[in-house]
Amino acid sequence: MLQALVLNSSYEYLNIISSREALENIVSGRYYVVEEYEQTISSPSVTFRLPAVVAVKHYVKVKYDYLFGINWNPTNLKLRDAYVCQYCGNKLHRSKATVEHVLPESRGGLSTWENTVCACGACNGKKRNRTPEEAGMKLIRVPKQPRGFKDVINIRAGQIHELWLKYLKGYLKD
Repeated sequence: MLQALVLNSSYEYLNIISSREALENIVSGRYYVVEEYEQTISSPSVTFRLPAVVAVKHYVKVKYDYLFGINWNPTNLKLRDAYVCQYCGNKLHRSKATVEHVLPESRGGLSTWENTVCACGACNGKKRNRTPEEAGMKLIRVPKQPRGFKDVINIRAGQIHELWLKYLKGYLKD
């Protein structure tokens, strides 16, 4: 299912939701359509184009943490690392990606952004209950918490849709 970018009534970024959820909010009168995809969804009596960008009808005051905070969980971690093993660099299928603790849990390592990486089964098994240094392995990059807007969008949406770019360009400075 496609996703929709949700904008405040001032056209500032608010969230990313499924196009179906956006459509439900349009029908209920909470959102209005800004951009649409070519794809449609139909009921027996009506066909709608799926919304790509929507805006709320009434301004919503939000906190910075809500917009840019990403909780750690295994799925978000794998999205941060783009399903790439952080030891060998292989692109992994979703079902083959594992969560690997840089400092092993058995040695006090926590499940945090800074102590976990996506790894393939072979590298995870090779490292075992050791630090990368002890195992003679090197991380491709140092793990860190996603902070930039682009990181947040990539984790929430998986990708930035072309129709969203003109609404996000002020946020996407590298």
